Amino acid sequence: MINSTVDEYLRLIDAGKREQIPLAAQQKLSQTVQLTSEAGPFHDLVIKKRFEPVHAIAVYGTFIVRDWFAAIRDVLGGRSRSSQNVIVDAIEQVQNEVRLRAWQQGANYVVGFHLSVSEVSGKGKAMHTAFAYGTPLVVEQLPLAEQRHMIAQQHLPRGEAQEP
Repeated sequence: MINSTVDEYLRLIDAGKREQIPLAAQQKLSQTVQLTSEAGPFHDLVIKKRFEPVHAIAVYGTFIVRDWFAAIRDVLGGRSRSSQNVIVDAIEQVQNEVRLRAWQQGANYVVGFHLSVSEVSGKGKAMHTAFAYGTPLVVEQLPLAEQRHMIAQQHLPRGEAQEP
């Protein structure tokens, strides 16, 4: 059963019909998408296709008991694990959403990945927000010999780079 399901998913991916794969499976498959804050140049990757940037936003309200304990922490000092957990959840959610949106387009990499976390508060209430974006790419890894050659060509003085 598992092999036939995997075969069906691979067939849909090859046919460009990723949207027909159940969302839970898409979310698992999208974890293979690499996120990097780098914008290039990449000595070990060849960009085959570039997509429009993708983004994700997560907004988490803090419930009254958590706010009350956070207020005590403000007075006494120390870390608020419950507030940290909310922020970590928001970060993980936007990372996963960016990966999913990139994967749904056929990308295997997201470059220029940027993540921002902030708090919006007023009238004694607080909400944590996380925002992330990046540019999805389809990339291929270069063989090690070609990587070395490209690096040598770009970093050695003119005339000193050797042919592979």
